[in-house]
Amino acid sequence: ATASPTSDEVDDALLLPSRRKMIDGIENDDIVAKFIAFLGWNFFLVMRMMSLSTFFVFYPAACAWLCFGHYCLMLLFLVNETRFKVKWQRTAFYSILAYIFIFNLLEFKIRFKHVRRWFVSYFILVMLQNIGMTVAWYGFTEFLDTWWFEFMFLLIIQSGLMSLMCFLLYFFYLKPNDKVFFVNE
Repeated sequence: ATASPTSDEVDDALLLPSRRKMIDGIENDDIVAKFIAFLGWNFFLVMRMMSLSTFFVFYPAACAWLCFGHYCLMLLFLVNETRFKVKWQRTAFYSILAYIFIFNLLEFKIRFKHVRRWFVSYFILVMLQNIGMTVAWYGFTEFLDTWWFEFMFLLIIQSGLMSLMCFLLYFFYLKPNDKVFFVNE
């Protein structure tokens, strides 16, 4: 027969401290938030690709230097994000990931410590680059009188505006809330 614990033993068991692990997390997005974020990233990618390719048509050397500078900056930020504790395999991986960051920000096999700061600063940097490239080729280049460059200019500007509107809608209205979870170990 087992003896039931007395009330003093139960009180002692409840007062003992236990380890709790704190986990930061966010709620899952609903379908509308996912769709708006998807649209925002698609418009962003269209704007980035079109502005880089059109700028390359008129200024290939400047475009190569801009991409190289962006690559070096992203590589520096990736190494800084890991606090310079990088093995050679990770360095090779970061060199490929920094190349992807020329076109789009992707959180792949790396967790950013300050996610929102990364996304906002990346978005601002790339938007400024895209606007600068677009103004450079559209305002200071003699191009043939064709409809194609007018179309590219409008496509870049409208994709940038749509991307900005989608991201603002997502971050200010649809973004899931932060949550802190406690797990007993």
